[in-house]
Amino acid sequence: MHKYAFFLVILFASSSGQTPSNKPIVLFDSSSGPTPNSKPIEPDVLGVVFLLDSSNHVLQPLSNERWKAQGKRSGWFSAAGFIEIAGEHSEVRVASSRKIELIFNVSHPEDVKLYQSLQKKDQRLFEMVKVGPGGRTREPIPGLPVVLTKYGQSSFKLVPMSPLVPGEYAVIYDGTVMSFGIDN
Repeated sequence: MHKYAFFLVILFASSSGQTPSNKPIVLFDSSSGPTPNSKPIEPDVLGVVFLLDSSNHVLQPLSNERWKAQGKRSGWFSAAGFIEIAGEHSEVRVASSRKIELIFNVSHPEDVKLYQSLQKKDQRLFEMVKVGPGGRTREPIPGLPVVLTKYGQSSFKLVPMSPLVPGEYAVIYDGTVMSFGIDN
């Protein structure tokens, strides 16, 4: 399935001249807005996370980031595992007053997690796991509390349970890291 999705992404990117991660999708004619009978238009790209802008009915793709795994000792007996992204900020910026609703189509939506960054100079770090003494215990970090619901026929919507504070965030699943930032 991953090879098929990758093939579709490459085919789409080569035919349109753009990658799917930088092309907004308009959900409804914003002059009339959604009607009670209208169905949401869903992302036609698998594995890309979009930010829903309810005010103008547009899906904005999040920044697909290159990342690397990083380990850090926190004392004599414990350690933590992080995902590290270069750069201080994501290219996708959101006003703090805006409601965060993330739309995506993936095989295992329960594996999609939202994390807040720990800033370190010009890097964004996302703690993924804590490791106990001698590496015997590993405690995965579950991410921020969210509500996951069905969106349309084949997509899902992820909404944080409480408003997000200004800072850097990432949606992480199946080796993919997509980021956005919230401004004051």
